Amino acid sequence: MPSVEENKLKKRNKILDAAYNLFAKNGINTTPIDEVVKCAGVAKGTFYLYFHDKYDLMDQIILYKSAAIIKSVIAQMKNINTDNKMEAIDQLTFFVDAIIDYMIENKEMLSVISEKSSILYSLIIDNGDDNIKLDFDYLTDIIVKLGNPPENAKKLLLLVSTMIFTTASNAILSRSPFTIEEIRPEIHLAVKKMLA
Repeated sequence: MPSVEENKLKKRNKILDAAYNLFAKNGINTTPIDEVVKCAGVAKGTFYLYFHDKYDLMDQIILYKSAAIIKSVIAQMKNINTDNKMEAIDQLTFFVDAIIDYMIENKEMLSVISEKSSILYSLIIDNGDDNIKLDFDYLTDIIVKLGNPPENAKKLLLLVSTMIFTTASNAILSRSPFTIEEIRPEIHLAVKKMLA
């Protein structure tokens, strides 16, 4: 039998998933909370146990979905690099490609989080669980291995993440001024120049 905490997490995740799907389909501004709770199968009061308002919910969706992506990509990296012989720059290239590939395959997510990309990093670092912080530590360690000072690693990760997300989102969603296929090599080059 699930514990009380497991039930709470399940309800919260049902709200997050329902809202994500509705926001992706209809937009955040045209999706009322009533529609979110109906789709999630929970009472409106339950919504307010977990979220202050629709915009707090949006921030939590960004955290929830982004954390899942990052965890998945880092798990893939660790699977490939089991002997720790993969060069830091190759790990970074793998990370960039995996994130871009995920974005291409999940365009609906981009439309949901594109307007909030500037807060993505701080949300994950400040509000993420310890596992997410460990994942970010893994990425900052790669940045340090490339010769960057440890005290600058988080700032560099923010710069690179923002650049990748903004550039790739624009290329994927609007295909203007470049498609993702046209701009991907330059994203790689820019990341290498910034970090190596």
